[in-house]
Amino acid sequence: MSVTAVLRVVLLAGSAAMIAKLFVRGEMARYMSPSLDPLTGLAGAVLAILALAELRRALRPRSAADALADAEDDARHGHDVQGHVVRNVFAYGVALIPVALGLLVTPNVLGASGAAGATAASLLLTFPPAHVVVARSSVGGAPTLAAPIDGVQALLARLRESGEAEVGQAVTVEGVAMRDGSLGAGELAILRYAIVHCVADARPYALLVTGDPGDVPTSQWVRVRGTVERRVQGSERLVQIVAESVEVAPVPANPYLAQ
Repeated sequence: MSVTAVLRVVLLAGSAAMIAKLFVRGEMARYMSPSLDPLTGLAGAVLAILALAELRRALRPRSAADALADAEDDARHGHDVQGHVVRNVFAYGVALIPVALGLLVTPNVLGASGAAGATAASLLLTFPPAHVVVARSSVGGAPTLAAPIDGVQALLARLRESGEAEVGQAVTVEGVAMRDGSLGAGELAILRYAIVHCVADARPYALLVTGDPGDVPTSQWVRVRGTVERRVQGSERLVQIVAESVEVAPVPANPYLAQ
């Protein structure tokens, strides 16, 4: 078996193994939207089949046609067989680097540094315009509070549906702690990223947390329990969570929001 054939098999099989490893360990969601899991799984299966086909082709007895093709290839490269092999080793070696990293390294989740230099204040979530808000029904003149909101994804959906009618609702959210000079004393931003296809198109959202959230280090995942409130700041109506508790939380299995 030639060196080039070995490298092709290793690249194809390694790519398939990397995809399988990410699925088995539940790490694929750190790269890709779960909506793409079927296509990603299909790609892994195709790569595995191609690796087997390449291995079978490389192991079969060489025919006269194969020998002729090799001779023509040598002629095209000026009979510099050694140089041709070196170039192939270099090219395949570069392609194998991300495969090796995918197999050996646990992927990180985007933290505060992934906001591309934006300040926390510039990312804070606001209520939707009042004209698109669907008012919540009321009983006896008082607003009817719905079930507690569990998670940032659920909070975004409820805000799109009901807007400022969610003020006063109990909420639990998880995200990355973010602090900088754009926030006031005793304030914290909870950062989450929404993706469409993969982390390359990630869009940051931040929620303002007040109520003495404590000394949480930046980029630490936290769970905040509190109440949805509104803060008027200039022409903006910020979504504010008055915290009742802030505690350290593990990175969730699916750390990114669906957009």
